[in-house]
Order: sequence, then structure tokens, then C-alpha cells
Amino acid sequence: MEAPHAESSWTDVRRRVRQSRAAWWCLVFLAACALVSAAAPLLPLPSPVTLQLQAEPRGPTAPWVELGNHGFTPSTGTSARSTARS
Repeated sequence: MEAPHAESSWTDVRRRVRQSRAAWWCLVFLAACALVSAAAPLLPLPSPVTLQLQAEPRGPTAPWVELGNHGFTPSTGTSARSTARS
């Protein structure tokens, strides 16, 4: 009599993941999330320390109230309209 074949947990998991397409894509998604998380310090994201936040937060405004402006002020003294008219 032969002893039953003992299968390790990792071998069982690998076999089950290969059989299930949904499990395979979930594993790919988790691996992609892990790679993006590991690369996050290398991404050119602005530092929250250097952001110039206003002293008092404003409430939300509807998009049709300030058409396209949304509180943006150009850093230069001239706007595109004033230079086009000159």
C-alpha cells in the first residue's frame, strides 16, 4: 500500500489559481497595485508641505456659477485676453 500523496499548501494554491480565471486576474490586479504602491515615492507628485492652501476653506460651488474659473488666478500679471487685444 502506498501512502497518499501529500500536497503542500503552496502547491494547492498555485493549482487552484491556475484553474480559476477570476482568481488569476485578481492576483494580477493585486500585483499591479503592489507595484504602483512600491513606485509611489518615485512618482512626480506634489509634496503636501509645499502646497499653498488658503487659510480658510471655501464651500463647494456649482460649475455653472464660475464658468471655467474655479478660483484659479494666473501667476503672471497679464492674462491671455489682455495680450491678445494689444
